[in-house]
Amino acid sequence: MIIDTIRSYSKKLLKICTARDREDAALSCALATYIAISPFVGLHTILVFVSSWYFKLNPALLLILSCTINNPWTMVPIYLFDHFVGLMICNLFGIDPYAWNPQMLVCINNRLQSVLGTGISIWAFIIGGNVVALTCGVATYVAIWFLMRKKNVERS
Repeated sequence: MIIDTIRSYSKKLLKICTARDREDAALSCALATYIAISPFVGLHTILVFVSSWYFKLNPALLLILSCTINNPWTMVPIYLFDHFVGLMICNLFGIDPYAWNPQMLVCINNRLQSVLGTGISIWAFIIGGNVVALTCGVATYVAIWFLMRKKNVERS
């Protein structure tokens, strides 16, 4: 039952994507992926409408794809992965991300440090979130562009 729902959902999305040209479909999917994974919590819907207006894309497609990727089931794993990647990048360059945290997080980090053994860093989250989102967005653009090219070749 779930697999049938996913198949019908994928066919509907593919129908929306094929109504436009290949570059628009690839850009829509890539932007939706970036917006869904981006670290700008609470601004996803605003980013969808602003980017759809700026790039003249289908706002429904952007909103559907971004909400499909970033939903309550996937939000925590995505944000934890963003934070982890940001910590790895900061450690790679020898930056202490906790030193750049706002003062309001010091109390929270002290408590988390005593309970979990780790804290949170806003800067690691922002850096990692943007790196992961850009990487996934570019990969999505390339994948959709080639899939649409293959679909157009099969149609001809």
